[in-house]
Amino acid sequence: MKPDRIVVGADDVRPAEILRDLYAPFVRTGSPVLMMDIRTAEMIKYAANAFLAARISFMNEIANLCEEVGADIEMIRKGMAADGRIGPAFLFAGVGFGGVVSRKIPGIDETARETAIHEDLEAVEVVNTNRPVVSSTR
Repeated sequence: MKPDRIVVGADDVRPAEILRDLYAPFVRTGSPVLMMDIRTAEMIKYAANAFLAARISFMNEIANLCEEVGADIEMIRKGMAADGRIGPAFLFAGVGFGGVVSRKIPGIDETARETAIHEDLEAVEVVNTNRPVVSSTR
């Protein structure tokens, strides 16, 4: 296990400290352990998954456009990945997202609908509904 970060959500200090100590061996290389309340930790998970889904969805839309105009999606991906502001992760067009980033974006969908902030998330789902599901991550 080599996490980029560990997010601990707890509303009580003692359980948070226990979890921090349990995860300590996995973050010896400097990955942060972020301590926060439960609701904020939950939103980090939802937001990260939705963001990754949006990247995949965006690349699928760019791939569709490339097919229409005769451009090379692989060269587009390499050019975008070389931009330090964008990077190479989750820039592969192809089948609809699956695996860790599920077809639906659970949790955040329901939360966003409760607050009427959901149009962009729905667009991500619509793009990927029209593509086959992949069962593993890249």
